[in-house]
Amino acid sequence: MPETVEVPTAPGRLPLVGHLFKLLGNPMPFLESLRAQGDIVRVFFGPLEVYVILRPQLFHEVLVRKSGAFRKGRLLDKVRSFLGNGLLTSEGEFHHRQRRLMQPAFHRRRIAEYVDLMRRNAEGATADWRPGQAVDLQELFDDLSLRNVSEALFSSELGQASHDEVLRWLRVVMRGAAIRTLAPTDLLQKLPTPGNRRFDEANTRFRRVVDEVIRTYRADDVDRGDLLSMVLAARDEETGRGMTDAQARDELQTLLLAGAETTASAMGSLFHEVSRHPAVARRLHGELDEVLGGRPLRYEDIARLEYTRCVVDEALRLATPVWMTMRRTATEVTLGEARLPAGAEILLSFPVVHRDPDAYPDPLAFDPDRWLRRGPRDLPPGAYLPFAAGNRKCIGDHFAWMELLVTMAVIGSRWRLEPAPGHRPKRIYRTVTRMSRLTMTAVPRAQTGLCLPSGAVQNPPPT
Repeated sequence: MPETVEVPTAPGRLPLVGHLFKLLGNPMPFLESLRAQGDIVRVFFGPLEVYVILRPQLFHEVLVRKSGAFRKGRLLDKVRSFLGNGLLTSEGEFHHRQRRLMQPAFHRRRIAEYVDLMRRNAEGATADWRPGQAVDLQELFDDLSLRNVSEALFSSELGQASHDEVLRWLRVVMRGAAIRTLAPTDLLQKLPTPGNRRFDEANTRFRRVVDEVIRTYRADDVDRGDLLSMVLAARDEETGRGMTDAQARDELQTLLLAGAETTASAMGSLFHEVSRHPAVARRLHGELDEVLGGRPLRYEDIARLEYTRCVVDEALRLATPVWMTMRRTATEVTLGEARLPAGAEILLSFPVVHRDPDAYPDPLAFDPDRWLRRGPRDLPPGAYLPFAAGNRKCIGDHFAWMELLVTMAVIGSRWRLEPAPGHRPKRIYRTVTRMSRLTMTAVPRAQTGLCLPSGAVQNPPPT
């Protein structure tokens, strides 16, 4: 074992207000600046001591090689209070059992069946577009991603009835979740403020909707051919037991909240980047024309959309929806050359490793071609983690990735989207990053061919 070295400390202590400002503003310049201090840097946010991990190989140690030495950290302790004990927040053997029960519902072959559902929903979401219309893409993607996951979870007739109610309360919950999750103290959420009252009401109503859906499935006792039917029918091979209603509710709530929000965020970033890079848009549209030839997308087309897949992978690298997670050491543990005490809070920011100059030449450039030169599996372990890694890797990663590709293929084969004049979207860092109001002008490609967006520049700076 190498000689243990002392972990460097970032200069200065941030007060609590500064902590919130940095984490709810744009934390990336601050976090990336720590790379010059070392592989692991100790940071004080007021009284809170956090070890920030900055190298891909150490991410791999925390998430995969030494994952047993870590527990869920402060961030997910807070999430559990309103999200329940689903896969995102549960620990130990209970987490392993729940993941075993749910894994068959997210098998790659199962996800392939949902391509038609995703295609139909993307076509329906854009069916009323008119040439020159200004479209709020982020709002559209919020609805589209929730519709995709809710219809995959629930049968179409029940999903449609529940969809509007879920969407109504989901947005309120997600806005309040950002503040509650990142706040350094629990005091704020206990105050009787209008925002806290709205959050508590929305979370209660949201849970009631999911509970009612589960009760309906239990009463009907019919296999509806959807993910919820599979989850409720699943039995543990060792004990023969399935999930209780409460356990199923926590898992469904996690999938709806986490799955819809992260995918909507990734969709916004994907279309934003393509609109800013005309050379990328030209090649992507050309591939869609060649492969699809104007007909609807089919599952077997996906393997031929090589450049489109690279565009999706690059958007996930540069604008990872989940910008950070936390872990807590269960025992004293050695990471690299540093020894961390038991109970230490660990912060891992995925965009930091996705911009590591040792792994990615010109790391701030939006360059889909880098994935033609070298695939994700050719990178050092821990260098590409859009869905995390190890036994905590997102169970819906294939579903989410497929959503992104299908949505881009459906919309990109019909429309070219230009940034609206004077509109300057910004990236907002909450529990999930997302674009602010993303207004674009819809231009039918049948009219314009592959003309480039007016005012677009060849190499815009990253946002």
